[in-house]
Amino acid sequence: MDWRIRLSSSTHNKCVDKDDTNPTIDKIAAADMILFATPVYWWGMSAQLKLIIDKCYCRGLQLKNKKVGTIVVGGSPVDSIQYELIDKQFDCMAKYLSWDMLFKKSYYATARDELEKNKDSMNELERIGKNL
Repeated sequence: MDWRIRLSSSTHNKCVDKDDTNPTIDKIAAADMILFATPVYWWGMSAQLKLIIDKCYCRGLQLKNKKVGTIVVGGSPVDSIQYELIDKQFDCMAKYLSWDMLFKKSYYATARDELEKNKDSMNELERIGKNL
């Protein structure tokens, strides 16, 4: 098979790699709204989320015009550069794919249950969920 034909077909249909991420990408492509949530790892999103996003490249045309939101939780105060860097990545994707970015929320938490105990943050997230 000519590699150009293979590459062309993979960028509009499915990823040519056969791995466990393909069912997840199918669900993202079929969704009306996508919520990306990640902890901060070394000033960026988690490697697991980055893998899914990278795999979305082959389905780019099917991800256009989606409604999208992000939730980022890190161990530094929310005015730290790490949140801005992640937001900028999502801004670039949103512009490229004509996403309707409904919200971008960043939260500071250093313990597993700290965000859950933050009543203001939980109320904010509940309001966002109800308005979707």
